[in-house]
Amino acid sequence: MYSWMCVARRTEAVYDRVRQSSVPTFVERLRRYSTVGGTVAGWLCCFTVSVMYLVWRIIKWVWPRDEIEIARDFPSTQNAF
Repeated sequence: MYSWMCVARRTEAVYDRVRQSSVPTFVERLRRYSTVGGTVAGWLCCFTVSVMYLVWRIIKWVWPRDEIEIARDFPSTQNAF
């Protein structure tokens, strides 16, 4: 039988497992990506992730987080729609 208490318990178990797991390093992630979908797809996935990582590092270097101004909160009303 479907029960919201069962859903809540299972969701809580997933969150607890995620909270206790460690964050993999970039090399560990590449090893996991290399096993995706076979040889060609795995290497293509690794290549794509590596390019995205390099682009992210370049953007982080060109526009440091300290130089980005924080946007102000947008004023809204409760019944906007």
